[in-house]
Amino acid sequence: MLIVKDYKQDKDFLRRENNKSTVNKSGLRITKKVFRLFFIILILVFLVNLFIYNPEEVVMTEYGQVREEYQTTALFVRDETVKYAPTSGKLNLKVEAGQRVRPGTLIVQLEGRGEDYRLYSYQSGLVSYQLDGLESTLTLSNLESLTYQKFQELSYKFKQVEEEEVVNSGRPIFKVVNNFELYLVAAIPKAKVDLFNLGAGIKLELLNFEGHNSLARVERIISSEPKSLVVFKVRSFLPLFTKLRKAEVNLISSTYNGIVVPTSALIKQDDRLGVVLLEGNTPEFKEVRVLKVGENKAVVQGIEFGLKVSTNPSGKVE
Repeated sequence: MLIVKDYKQDKDFLRRENNKSTVNKSGLRITKKVFRLFFIILILVFLVNLFIYNPEEVVMTEYGQVREEYQTTALFVRDETVKYAPTSGKLNLKVEAGQRVRPGTLIVQLEGRGEDYRLYSYQSGLVSYQLDGLESTLTLSNLESLTYQKFQELSYKFKQVEEEEVVNSGRPIFKVVNNFELYLVAAIPKAKVDLFNLGAGIKLELLNFEGHNSLARVERIISSEPKSLVVFKVRSFLPLFTKLRKAEVNLISSTYNGIVVPTSALIKQDDRLGVVLLEGNTPEFKEVRVLKVGENKAVVQGIEFGLKVSTNPSGKVE
């Protein structure tokens, strides 16, 4: 039997199959494009929310401190006795600088013309061969007569005495510093004087000498214009203090430790002061007690460590 194929029908069949394949591929391409477009839109929405449309910044509560302090330039005032050369001659230093001596200790032998002079200490203290000229001007006894203007006019120049140096008569040679008496004088603006109460303790930080900090007490407050002078008695005498006259200092009158938040996070609501917590889906107002407000942060009670807090709260929050 002879079988005859209908080629026309086969061509129609193949054409239909090709059309189906093309439609399927086109549909797949459209689906991929739609998915790609949807993904791009999601990213754009996220970026807009992150950088443009989110006005509330968030910080975590943390432990910290707020300090009442004032930075200024201050002068050290020591109880020191200076010895002068009785005649011209060459010096022979018998004691090392910084060594503590008793009264009657031979400090310097001066070889004059045909005669040697022996110079002794007449008080206990630390020996120093560095002098600045303020030893007789800035003393404990004349602090009461010191004014802001006189304080500003004080000037000095260090002179170091060396072994075998030849000096003229009347030249300051050495001094003995009482290491149990040390004071600091600082000019404080009227608006900041209330930080320092008479008799109150403070912490003294030397800004240019890391690790050389000490405690002090407000000894007296001298009223002057345009600034007052506050005299502090330094509790401990460091070896550095035998030759340090002027210093950049930070005077810390009080320190508050606890949970710290930015002052911008504080919001008043219904006569209550608090912060807005962003822990859940809904912002929550949390009342706090402010212990101390600093320049841009505050120590508070009423919230815990590690909570999310809005730094730009607005509107009423339940």
